[in-house]
Amino acid sequence: SAESILNSTQKAYAPRSFSKGFTSLKDARDAYEREYVLRTLQAKKGNITHAAVALGLERSNLYKKMKALGIRTNVASDQV
Repeated sequence: SAESILNSTQKAYAPRSFSKGFTSLKDARDAYEREYVLRTLQAKKGNITHAAVALGLERSNLYKKMKALGIRTNVASDQV
């Protein structure tokens, strides 16, 4: 049924932390964005330049995003 397809799609794309119960859309978006950036940094072995390219950001904007999301640059590759 359409409902079961929707449910399986939601599960496939939901971040690991989805079940924590967010209080707002902004909290949910920030949590997903933080995890996505961390996973990209991990995949690029902490290389900010390569992660920025993969994320479609300028390096300076990735640094700003990391600061806003509370991701420290010296441990970015170990936080996932």
